[in-house]
Amino acid sequence: MLWLLGVIVLGAFVVAGYYQYYALGPMRFETALGLSFANVFNFLGFQKSYFAADFTQKLPPLLKFLGGLQTILGVVLLFFLALGLRTRFRLR
Repeated sequence: MLWLLGVIVLGAFVVAGYYQYYALGPMRFETALGLSFANVFNFLGFQKSYFAADFTQKLPPLLKFLGGLQTILGVVLLFFLALGLRTRFRLR
């Protein structure tokens, strides 16, 4: 669970830092955190609900790659979390 949280927070720092460094426009850390959370839990549809389609299409290629990496890591880490919880609460 901490690794999953780490992927979300680290991704938010990268997105906010990228926008700050390249001066693409102001982005609050909360928005970057929301985008990172939406990338990790992409299968829940938060990205389409809370971010406009043109916002995600206009992202630089590096941030699109980061979003894809976060999605893959999110699925893998959620699988490991579910596997650990199943093992922890297994009935005998």
